[in-house]
Amino acid sequence: MRPQYAPSMRGAVAAGHPLTAAAGARVLAEGGNAVDACIAAAFVAAVAEGPLTGPAGGGFLLVHEPGGETVVLDCFFACPTEPLGELVEVVVDFADAGTQAFRVG
Repeated sequence: MRPQYAPSMRGAVAAGHPLTAAAGARVLAEGGNAVDACIAAAFVAAVAEGPLTGPAGGGFLLVHEPGGETVVLDCFFACPTEPLGELVEVVVDFADAGTQAFRVG
C-alpha cells in the first residue's frame, strides 16, 4: 500500500487512508493546529481504517507548544490483569492480511 498524504497551506498530514489524511489537512487549512488535526484524523481513522484503529486504541502523542516545553502524552489505557468474566473467542478475517482471534468478555 502506498502512503497517503494531504497537503495543506499550514502543514502536511500523513495517514494510512486518504480520508484520514484529508480530515487532518482540512482542519489545518481552516486554522486548526496540529493537535486539532490529529484529533480530527483519529476520528476519521476509526471509520476509514476500522480494523487498524478505534476508540479503544492507544499510542503516544508528542506535543510542542511554541515557546513552551515538549511533552509526550501516553495515550494507552490500563487493562485488567485478569479476565473479568468468561471470554468468548471472536475470529476476524482481515482479507489479504489474514485472520486474528480476539477474546471478548
